Amino acid sequence: MVEKDNVKYALKIVNKNILSKKRKFEQDENGKMVITTPMEGILKEILILKKVNHRNLVKLYEIIYNRNKGKIYFVLEYCEHGDLMSYNEEENKFTVNKYVFENVLKTNKSTDIDNLHYSESQIRRFIRLIIKGLNYLHRIGIIHKDIKSNNILLDKNNECKIIDFNFSAILTKQWVDNIGKKVDCNNYFRAAEMCDLDDEKELKDYKGMPVDIWALGVTSYILSYNKFPFYSENDDIFELYDTIHKSI
Repeated sequence: MVEKDNVKYALKIVNKNILSKKRKFEQDENGKMVITTPMEGILKEILILKKVNHRNLVKLYEIIYNRNKGKIYFVLEYCEHGDLMSYNEEENKFTVNKYVFENVLKTNKSTDIDNLHYSESQIRRFIRLIIKGLNYLHRIGIIHKDIKSNNILLDKNNECKIIDFNFSAILTKQWVDNIGKKVDCNNYFRAAEMCDLDDEKELKDYKGMPVDIWALGVTSYILSYNKFPFYSENDDIFELYDTIHKSI
């Protein structure tokens, strides 16, 4: 966080020199193996952040590039209440945002925040705000591809802000949502059609916009029950995929 003229901003720093040297093989949107670097995702994120303007998407104020240090600075809207849900990996449990329950915690100091759940009305409000941001993205031809509970932040008014467009896809034709085979989303938020593997273990084609909606559904479940709807105790990806795919 940085502050200027009594206004707080979030500062994201990216080392271009380091990310440009990291290379990996992955599938492109046509299913072909190509060499990519993390910088490609960063440049795409910059492009998207400059394009979007919606109250439920994090706002970009400025991009600063320090050529001498090889660093890119994102000056972003500061969401001071943080993640909508925080996750404890060891206990496989999500915890509500304490600022939403600020009055409850002040009134009863013995309240254990780990045992708190969002009410139906609170969940309905959060989902409605996320849908507004997601609907805006889809209308302008952007698939987020990484909707999940910790990519939703709360500002000082507990307004939802979607963040992290590093994995997002920009459609070449606005209303054509077939984005092929490339997969970047978190495994636990992966849609059933993305878990259907054939004998060669290749991913079949899927539609991008419905995949975002599925991830939103998983997020809605987490807000309700403080846990994943699909989970593998052994962190076995194929077991997880099988469980998700059998759910439909």
